[in-house]
Amino acid sequence: MTSEPTVHYEKEVIENATLVAVERTMKKYADNLLHVLEGISGRLTHLESTTQRLEHMVTEFKGGADENSGATDGKLRALGNMLSEVNLQWTCLS
Repeated sequence: MTSEPTVHYEKEVIENATLVAVERTMKKYADNLLHVLEGISGRLTHLESTTQRLEHMVTEFKGGADENSGATDGKLRALGNMLSEVNLQWTCLS
Protein backbone atom coordinates (compact mmCIF):
# COMPACT_ATOMS: atom_id res chain seq x y z
CA MET A 1 0.00 0.00 0.00
CA THR A 2 1.14 3.50 -0.70
CA SER A 3 1.29 5.96 2.09
CA GLU A 4 -0.82 9.11 2.14
CA PRO A 5 2.15 11.57 1.95
CA THR A 6 3.52 9.82 -1.15
CA VAL A 7 0.18 10.03 -2.96
CA HIS A 8 -0.17 13.70 -2.00
CA TYR A 9 3.38 14.41 -3.23
CA GLU A 10 2.79 12.63 -6.56
CA LYS A 11 -0.46 14.54 -7.06
CA GLU A 12 1.33 17.82 -6.37
CA VAL A 13 4.09 16.96 -8.86
CA ILE A 14 1.53 16.16 -11.56
CA GLU A 15 -0.40 19.38 -10.89
CA ASN A 16 2.81 21.45 -11.06
CA ALA A 17 3.88 19.77 -14.32
CA THR A 18 0.44 20.43 -15.80
CA LEU A 19 0.55 24.06 -14.72
CA VAL A 20 3.99 24.53 -16.28
CA ALA A 21 2.82 22.94 -19.55
CA VAL A 22 -0.29 25.15 -19.68
CA GLU A 23 1.74 28.31 -18.98
CA ARG A 24 4.30 27.39 -21.66
CA THR A 25 1.54 26.79 -24.21
CA MET A 26 -0.22 30.06 -23.32
CA LYS A 27 3.05 31.97 -23.71
CA LYS A 28 3.66 30.39 -27.12
CA TYR A 29 0.21 31.40 -28.37
CA ALA A 30 0.48 34.88 -26.87
CA ASP A 31 3.86 35.39 -28.59
CA ASN A 32 2.41 34.21 -31.91
CA LEU A 33 -0.57 36.54 -31.53
CA LEU A 34 1.70 39.48 -30.73
CA HIS A 35 3.79 38.73 -33.83
CA VAL A 36 0.69 38.66 -36.03
CA LEU A 37 -0.63 41.91 -34.53
CA GLU A 38 2.71 43.62 -35.14
CA GLY A 39 2.52 42.53 -38.79
CA ILE A 40 -1.01 43.89 -39.10
CA SER A 41 0.09 47.14 -37.50
CA GLY A 42 2.87 47.51 -40.05
CA ARG A 43 0.50 46.84 -42.92
CA LEU A 44 -2.02 49.35 -41.59
CA THR A 45 0.71 51.98 -41.22
CA HIS A 46 1.77 51.40 -44.82
CA LEU A 47 -1.87 51.55 -45.95
CA GLU A 48 -2.37 54.82 -44.08
CA SER A 49 0.73 56.31 -45.71
CA THR A 50 -0.43 55.22 -49.16
CA THR A 51 -3.89 56.64 -48.53
CA GLN A 52 -2.42 60.00 -47.49
CA ARG A 53 -0.33 60.11 -50.69
CA LEU A 54 -3.44 59.24 -52.65
CA GLU A 55 -5.42 62.04 -51.00
CA HIS A 56 -2.61 64.47 -51.76
CA MET A 57 -2.53 63.38 -55.40
CA VAL A 58 -6.31 63.76 -55.73
CA THR A 59 -6.07 67.28 -54.31
CA GLU A 60 -3.28 68.14 -56.75
CA PHE A 61 -5.22 66.56 -59.58
CA LYS A 62 -8.31 68.62 -58.84
CA GLY A 63 -6.31 71.83 -58.64
CA GLY A 64 -4.21 71.34 -61.74
CA ALA A 65 -6.48 69.42 -64.10
CA ASP A 66 -7.13 72.38 -66.33
CA GLU A 67 -3.53 73.61 -66.44
CA ASN A 68 -1.65 70.76 -68.07
CA SER A 69 -3.25 67.72 -69.66
CA GLY A 70 0.11 65.86 -70.09
CA ALA A 71 0.89 66.05 -66.38
CA THR A 72 -2.70 65.06 -65.68
CA ASP A 73 -2.29 61.85 -67.66
CA GLY A 74 0.79 60.94 -65.59
CA LYS A 75 -1.05 61.74 -62.39
CA LEU A 76 -4.00 59.60 -63.47
CA ARG A 77 -1.67 56.63 -64.10
CA ALA A 78 0.00 57.14 -60.72
CA LEU A 79 -3.43 57.44 -59.11
CA GLY A 80 -4.54 54.19 -60.73
CA ASN A 81 -1.39 52.45 -59.52
CA MET A 82 -1.93 53.70 -55.97
CA LEU A 83 -5.57 52.61 -55.99
CA SER A 84 -4.47 49.15 -57.13
CA GLU A 85 -1.88 49.03 -54.33
CA VAL A 86 -4.42 50.08 -51.70
CA ASN A 87 -6.89 47.51 -53.00
CA LEU A 88 -4.22 44.79 -52.88
CA GLN A 89 -3.23 45.73 -49.32
CA TRP A 90 -6.85 45.78 -48.22
CA THR A 91 -7.36 42.35 -49.76
CA CYS A 92 -4.32 41.01 -47.86
CA LEU A 93 -5.75 42.30 -44.57
CA SER A 94 -9.13 40.67 -45.15
